Amino acid sequence: MYTSSIVPYTYSNPWDVSFEQRFDLLTRGKYRVAYYYATPDTSTFRYRAFNVSQALALGPEESTVSASWFVADDFARMGRVLDSCDALVLCRNSLYNGKVARLAARARTLGRRIYFDVDDLVFDPSYTHLLMDTLNVDLNNDGVWDYWHAYIGRAGATFELADAAIVTNDFLAERAQKWSGKEAKILPNFYNKEQGDISEEIWVCKERDSWSRDEYIHLAYFSGSPSHDRDFSLIADPIAKIMDYDSRVRLIIVGFLNNSTPLSRHSDRVTILSLKDFINLQREIGAVEINLVPLQDNPFTNCKSELKYFEAAIVGAVTVASPTHAYRHAIKQGENGFLSAAHKWKETLEHVISLFDSGSQRELLCRSRQHAMAQYDWRNQKEKIESVFL
Repeated sequence: MYTSSIVPYTYSNPWDVSFEQRFDLLTRGKYRVAYYYATPDTSTFRYRAFNVSQALALGPEESTVSASWFVADDFARMGRVLDSCDALVLCRNSLYNGKVARLAARARTLGRRIYFDVDDLVFDPSYTHLLMDTLNVDLNNDGVWDYWHAYIGRAGATFELADAAIVTNDFLAERAQKWSGKEAKILPNFYNKEQGDISEEIWVCKERDSWSRDEYIHLAYFSGSPSHDRDFSLIADPIAKIMDYDSRVRLIIVGFLNNSTPLSRHSDRVTILSLKDFINLQREIGAVEINLVPLQDNPFTNCKSELKYFEAAIVGAVTVASPTHAYRHAIKQGENGFLSAAHKWKETLEHVISLFDSGSQRELLCRSRQHAMAQYDWRNQKEKIESVFL
């Protein structure tokens, strides 16, 4: 673990601002995009609505497009928003209901273009069983089936209100187009200013301290939600076998995860931390040597973005990921990270650990950071965003 110390930040949501402030953001540009996300959260809302609005408002170059976000609590004032915007984006958690239908109808009457923004395969009912199986939910519980069929059905109904979709990668775009018969435009996820600022501070501290580390090798899994048990099962046994003979190896799990049987014999070397806000999460990632991203290989997981790669790259952690669609495109083997087939995790992790033993990981970390900053920094997104809307 790196010994550089960054004091924990006192976190507050940067999107908790007044309606008038958000309305001002909307009306700054010539082409105005209103995002509607029913209830803000720190994951999809942040990547798909807040980050876009921030990148356009604070970017180094003036943009023709402006954007802002609005939520269910703003519904009584959405008439003013629709009168002032050129496009309405209904995000994935704006599940179909009377209010969403009314918004779309009003937007349609005013001639506004309507988009459905989605970052997961959660609109096509034919994938419901696969999604539930991947998330390892209780398939014998009718209530769970009711929940997921309702969720996907309502998301699909919102999609049907739109003229086109906005998605994170071409794998998801192909499925959105096939299901809806509508155009799907691609806007990859990227990190925001707050993440960039704290990550820069972490990187500078590591450089200042000459990348000093303790005697251990820390592997870390940042689960994010309580639905990744099957993903983690891909790596539990390989990690346990490495820990059998390498006493330096430690495992850190941040977020939600049920106990993994293969690792029970090394429980004294496994640390489980509570879920972190997205700023202090960067501190946790920056403290470890190796960032683990195991994923099952199926249509649902191939629709996911590469965010766990770029958020690790900007703080100097090596990512080892399953070769799903997004990670195959983001990671060049051995140059800015590593990909591992399901049956090769032990071999791949042993190789990455050997880089730290030889001290040769430094160049790879610099390349991955440079790549992440070029492709995923909030200051470099203006043209990509404009290409979606103009």
